[in-house]
Amino acid sequence: MKLNWGKPRIIVRKCSDVTPNPNPFIEFPTPVQSSTVLDTTKGDKTEAKVEGGENEDVRYNRNTYALTTRIRTLKNRLKPILDDDGIIPDEYEVYVQPEDPTAVGMFMARSTASEADQFNADDGGAWEYVFDALKNPETGKGQVQWGIVTITESGGSITGVTFTPAGAIGATPNVLLFSEDASASGIDVAVTETGVTATPSENWCTTSVAGKVVKVKVQANSTTSERACVITLAKGSDRGYISVKQEAGSGQ
Repeated sequence: MKLNWGKPRIIVRKCSDVTPNPNPFIEFPTPVQSSTVLDTTKGDKTEAKVEGGENEDVRYNRNTYALTTRIRTLKNRLKPILDDDGIIPDEYEVYVQPEDPTAVGMFMARSTASEADQFNADDGGAWEYVFDALKNPETGKGQVQWGIVTITESGGSITGVTFTPAGAIGATPNVLLFSEDASASGIDVAVTETGVTATPSENWCTTSVAGKVVKVKVQANSTTSERACVITLAKGSDRGYISVKQEAGSGQ
């Protein structure tokens, strides 16, 4: 699948001032069909006009973004996030993974959430959640970022979600899947630049670079949980990313 369409997985986590974030990941139930939409409000346009009506200069303010999704109120289903008449006091991280997990997904590092209860006789009840993207002063990145969303799970529970932003340095493949065993031969990743460095975020993952090839190896996973790592490619101010995922081990 080439496009990032289809049934999405939506996962949120309450923001925290503590690093690493101790709050659990919350996965939303499958949304109502075609209800998950990112609305973009274009920034205001300011025109500096001169006599005769021509523009001497034009300036735009930044866009704003709101992600909307709707969940049906099925029997015995609880709200994924509690509210007080629509008010949700906390800020949330938001991850949207497309049906094809190797396709480009979406990430909001900070958002303000709200909820609205809905009902009609034809379609029943629903909870509509809106996440308004906020500026992230810690990273200086955009309010909405695009890249690969990798979800790790163990025993039916989500143990981690990582976001790998799309970068100026291309990598093929940019998502690597390893078994629980150590990888002696590794996996070769073709990159679009020579002279890049490849730095993994976890010490169980190692890299070596030769020309336009990055070789990625992993140690055996002795834990009973899947684990994930992000490799940052760098050359000057350009960046690229490789997402690594390894299956859970036996714990022995």
